[in-house]
Amino acid sequence: MGIITRREFLTLLGVAAGGAALAYAPDVGTKAFEKVWGEDWVDVPKGPETWVTSLCKQCPGGCGIRVRLIGDRPTKIDGNPFHPINRG
Repeated sequence: MGIITRREFLTLLGVAAGGAALAYAPDVGTKAFEKVWGEDWVDVPKGPETWVTSLCKQCPGGCGIRVRLIGDRPTKIDGNPFHPINRG
């Protein structure tokens, strides 16, 4: 066996990683599709749509956000364009 080149090493490494991923991958057939898009996947919120303004607390900046609520469940977060710190 001769010296292996860098290109051959990377090719073998890619083939081995792909084979390992296929060998240990979960079932990607209809069962996996049913788990993601089945009726149990998401509980659709019901109720009136409202927007609530608040502050983001992930850092000390305190940027303004708008939260879309359907019923009592938050469904979307946007920047608040009227907030003086981040302007959306």
